[in-house]
Amino acid sequence: MIILDENFVESQRQLLQSWRFSFKQIGLDIGREGMKDDEIIPLLQQLKHPTFFTMDADFLNRAYAMLAMALYFLMLPNMNRPSLYGVFCGIKK
Repeated sequence: MIILDENFVESQRQLLQSWRFSFKQIGLDIGREGMKDDEIIPLLQQLKHPTFFTMDADFLNRAYAMLAMALYFLMLPNMNRPSLYGVFCGIKK
């Protein structure tokens, strides 16, 4: 299950939807708006095989590296279309 942090803007959501990616976003489809990082982790741990995408550098904390889940920190210039697609093209839909 692909989970997007709430810091993904609507245009990025629409782009992923146009590529037919299935995902849920924190604050819209799952969890609640304004969730803190330490609240997101337990939520993700309740899900089956979550793959979490964020642009929040706080998730680079080594404490999160020990968790049994896929966590992707995105640092892309202006989140342009080719870069965003390149990140998601290898992810199972």
